[in-house]
Amino acid sequence: MTAELMEANYISDFPALEINVVTPEFADRQYSDVPTSTVNVGGVTGIRYGFTYEGVPFVGIILPLGQYKMLLGTTKAYEDIFDQVLSSFKFLKS
Repeated sequence: MTAELMEANYISDFPALEINVVTPEFADRQYSDVPTSTVNVGGVTGIRYGFTYEGVPFVGIILPLGQYKMLLGTTKAYEDIFDQVLSSFKFLKS
């Protein structure tokens, strides 16, 4: 990790990568009014979103996960690394 990214994480006090499993209702309610686009992660179609929280820009992905949804997110400062991590994702068929 570069010093710049470590400093950005320290200053913003937000984690570098966040993964949450939530109900569809939660995801729909929380992200219904943020800009979105379609994205494919490991063969799964999801929604990419962006927003600003406490002055810090965030990017994230919402993916279907059975009866739930998976939220993957990071601050804009980590977007390049986030995209590299997402490009390595593969999902097993259930």
